[in-house]
Amino acid sequence: MNSPVTDRHKQAAEFLSKHADYRVQRRLVPVAHFHVADTKTSSRIGVVIDVETTGLDRDTDRIIELAVQRFRFDDRGRIVQVGLPRVWREDPGIPIDPKITKLTGLAVDDIAGQASANDSRQALGMLDGRAGLARTWVRGAGPRVPRCAMRMVL
Repeated sequence: MNSPVTDRHKQAAEFLSKHADYRVQRRLVPVAHFHVADTKTSSRIGVVIDVETTGLDRDTDRIIELAVQRFRFDDRGRIVQVGLPRVWREDPGIPIDPKITKLTGLAVDDIAGQASANDSRQALGMLDGRAGLARTWVRGAGPRVPRCAMRMVL
């Protein structure tokens, strides 16, 4: 049963989301239980990546956040295990457009002084790089790194 406070929050979020000037984001509830892995069938590893940047131009804009989430899934496509999420942030050394802050939720204060380029580039080495716009950024993020031997599902 929902508490009155929760109901009021839900109503407020629904009201705001109907207005063109607002976008309501809800916190994801962590999933505690997954499908039980069938030991008689194989499983594969997938990776979800999320790249936040200062813009869409790979030549002039910079990555400000890279998030990587590994998971294991069975032959039926059911998730059976999720690893720990990894997030790297990097101060781009250039101003962040307020539109980007509005879109990503990342402000200058969130990434000021963050310098994880080496760690994030090592993380990129684990990725196969077949994810549309993210692929463009991954390939342009730094020096070429060897691809991981396992097949990735993106």
